[in-house]
Amino acid sequence: MKLQPDRILGQTVTGHGAGWIGLDGEKFQQSLLIAWTGLRLVWDVSLNDLPSSAHMPALLGVQPEILLIGCGEKKISIPHQHLAKLMSHNIGIELMDTAAACRTYNILAGENRKVAAILLIRSDPQQKP
Repeated sequence: MKLQPDRILGQTVTGHGAGWIGLDGEKFQQSLLIAWTGLRLVWDVSLNDLPSSAHMPALLGVQPEILLIGCGEKKISIPHQHLAKLMSHNIGIELMDTAAACRTYNILAGENRKVAAILLIRSDPQQKP
């Protein structure tokens, strides 16, 4: 019995490595904000600037149930106050390394879940990609 659809309706992460992320076969060398809706934006701000980011309206506009934050090569912590605005909109937040975030995004999007992901190429939240 087949339980999964043949293809994710939105976009999929098709690869990742040191300094790059692949989406639907296209290679990007900058950090990205993506969503199951097809939203794809270059993420060019620090995670500490997330509440005031110019990307916040686009992220809130797609109304994700969960936001995955791929922090680069290793998981980092982000102060609670920087995530409070998202949590006030009932968005669940999971922090993990970028490779895990890519895999998790594909699984959740494949289940037609309302998922978004910030996929960082570098681990330093202060460093702009």
